[in-house]
Amino acid sequence: MNKLNYTTKDRLERLYSGKPIDRVPFMALPSLFSGSFSKLSSHEYFLNPNTSYESQVKTIEYLGSDDSPGFDLPGWIGWDFGSDLYFSEEIGIKVPYCKSKPVESLSDAYNLKAPNLETAQGFRKRLEFYELAIRDGHSVSLPAGSPTEILAHLVDTSLLLRWYAKEKEAIHHMLSVVTAYIMEMEDFYIKYFGIENCSAYSSYPFDSNSIISPRVFETISLPYILEIHSHLFDVGVKSFLIHLCGNHRLNLPYFEKMHLPTKSTISVDESMDMSDMSNFWGPNYVLMGNVPTSLLLSGTYESVYEYCKQLLTSYKNRDGGFILSPSCDLPPDTPIDNLFAMKKAVEDYGVF
Repeated sequence: MNKLNYTTKDRLERLYSGKPIDRVPFMALPSLFSGSFSKLSSHEYFLNPNTSYESQVKTIEYLGSDDSPGFDLPGWIGWDFGSDLYFSEEIGIKVPYCKSKPVESLSDAYNLKAPNLETAQGFRKRLEFYELAIRDGHSVSLPAGSPTEILAHLVDTSLLLRWYAKEKEAIHHMLSVVTAYIMEMEDFYIKYFGIENCSAYSSYPFDSNSIISPRVFETISLPYILEIHSHLFDVGVKSFLIHLCGNHRLNLPYFEKMHLPTKSTISVDESMDMSDMSNFWGPNYVLMGNVPTSLLLSGTYESVYEYCKQLLTSYKNRDGGFILSPSCDLPPDTPIDNLFAMKKAVEDYGVF
């Protein structure tokens, strides 16, 4: 390794301030993986923030990655709105099973109301998680959407897609309620933890071109996304990470309207070409990705190493910066050797 060998905190601070670093940052995104690696059940991992936090800390330390612990309970905001989630007690992490969703009719849609932060279960567990993180010097992730993803946890997907075509007023009502709840949570975190300790994260799986058209994205999803980000700008948030989950190629002109601050991070899914993304976002943004999760789950050490080698060779010296990571959350059953292949590739081809 280069003699400069910075800590993760120093390495990332230098990356985002445009200063030289010792190597390309390596993030494994191991939140759910850490639960399986620690031989926890979903019930233990998701319902005990302390257990979840400690398992992530130990996993990140074991991997030697540049991650920070992050709250990860799929569907947690849906849980706040009344989704009935089931958490398996078998060893190994499984995404919580949604037994029922709170919106089954147009009447339910129009009667949807924001949860009470005092009693919202997902919010309270997330708050407890970040109390631990801030204690140890980590930042707090502000939930910034996407509102459309949250709707998918409130309404059956097939019904939701029909309503996009025929019941737009109901869709807009629900999105306005969800957006207001997101901003209420953001305001709470900023007041509670201090804006200097907060960064914003958003992901857009249900806004991808494989699910909705660019026209639907522009007219239905985008106004609420822009409202959330405008709110964050107004209150002074400066650090943003957006994850383009799925193929968003046709949505890219609309994402430009977010006017993300310089040095925001753009996390790229394997469905999108990294070269195209690098050219589109340009030198003002840090690019992150995009080792396919399918490769990490079922590929060999050699194939993962070679894929990472190619990414590092292409983007190590990219103007704006590059972070090597999986294309999405790391699958819980990923062979750990494949993560060591990522790390080895960084050591061999990511050092400056």
